[in-house]
Amino acid sequence: MNLIIILSLLVAKLSIFSSFLVEGPSMQPTLRNGDIFILNKDAYATSRPKRGDIVVFFKGDDPDYLYVKRVIGLPGERLHVTSTGIYLEDGIKKKFLVEPYLAADDGAAKVMMKGYTDELFIVPKDKYFVMGDNRGHSFDSRLFLDPFVPKEDIKGKYIFTLLSK
Repeated sequence: MNLIIILSLLVAKLSIFSSFLVEGPSMQPTLRNGDIFILNKDAYATSRPKRGDIVVFFKGDDPDYLYVKRVIGLPGERLHVTSTGIYLEDGIKKKFLVEPYLAADDGAAKVMMKGYTDELFIVPKDKYFVMGDNRGHSFDSRLFLDPFVPKEDIKGKYIFTLLSK
């Protein structure tokens, strides 16, 4: 009887966590092409994504193609995305979004958006604005036809890198 309970718990845990293979450079330097990480598929069952979370989601009509990006904008926020960085707008005040996960030491944080046309994004209720860490090489909310990712399209949250290239 105890063995059945233990096996049941193990199967339940395995269904919550899965591995995920990174394809492409959009999340460098955090995640590299070929990295394998653990995804918590149950992370948002009782909570909401937070700014800075790395999430896996699908976009549009193809639930088989999954993206890996970082949550930047939360529901109801106004984001001013500029060539020098991202600003959260609160009325007439703008607050620069500090992103410690970007490779600031080699200047990448400053040139990542060079030449980018400034845009204002107003994130709708229950949707998120996402970007890759490698801003110059990321197909993300700035370029999606519909820039926002619904919460129900988010398949899970990055937990840790299992195998790195």
